[in-house]
Amino acid sequence: MGLENNGVKISCEGCTYLETGGDGGFDVSVPLGTAEPGVNGVARLHCVVGPDSHRVELVSWVTSDGRAVAPPEAVEQRVAAALHFIAERRICGRHQICPAEVIRVVKGQTGK
Repeated sequence: MGLENNGVKISCEGCTYLETGGDGGFDVSVPLGTAEPGVNGVARLHCVVGPDSHRVELVSWVTSDGRAVAPPEAVEQRVAAALHFIAERRICGRHQICPAEVIRVVKGQTGK
């Protein structure tokens, strides 16, 4: 199940838990792309969730051959808006979408 917002496609079904960070958050990798050529790849996202808050930040974004994605500023803004949408809707940790490890971590941090 993917999410499309502001022309940014985040392939949630391809999400992979990576590690828990020192700030209580965790990192995942997820396929992320746009309609613009060369602006597709795998993003590393840092998620911090709690009972009353949810934050998702782009850490890195690389193409399938390992090159850093360098999107135009307008695309960066659209990606930021899509990540804000995910945080605002508290999508990370949903049973219908997320891998078991992400669900476990989110449940531990939110109690839900």
